[in-house]
Amino acid sequence: MLLPALTRCSAGVLGARETVPTRPAGLRVELVDEARIEVRLQPRASRDELLGFRGGVLQASVSALPLDGQANRALCRLIAAHLRLAPSRVEIVRGERGRSKLVRVGGVKQEALLAALGAPHDGP
Repeated sequence: MLLPALTRCSAGVLGARETVPTRPAGLRVELVDEARIEVRLQPRASRDELLGFRGGVLQASVSALPLDGQANRALCRLIAAHLRLAPSRVEIVRGERGRSKLVRVGGVKQEALLAALGAPHDGP
């Protein structure tokens, strides 16, 4: 059964349209837990490791080169291994070509992510 589709203008290209399917009445959508964290990455390091937090930003180093996304993939694998998650759950949202990155981790709440990575907490 085909569902009717709504259209809306795309913000990226003037005049372009994309189709957004509607969902049937009564269908529930559950939000999936996800967390985001700022990371400062040092590629070409002697080893892969998470170095801790400095100024609220996770410092990380990987031995991979910053070519063709190698260092980014190594960072995602490193964070996933530390959290015991599948690497597909970790992705770079912003900063693919720079050292400062915003990383999204699916299936984990923000508080749990920060605790697992050893972030300093604000409380007493």
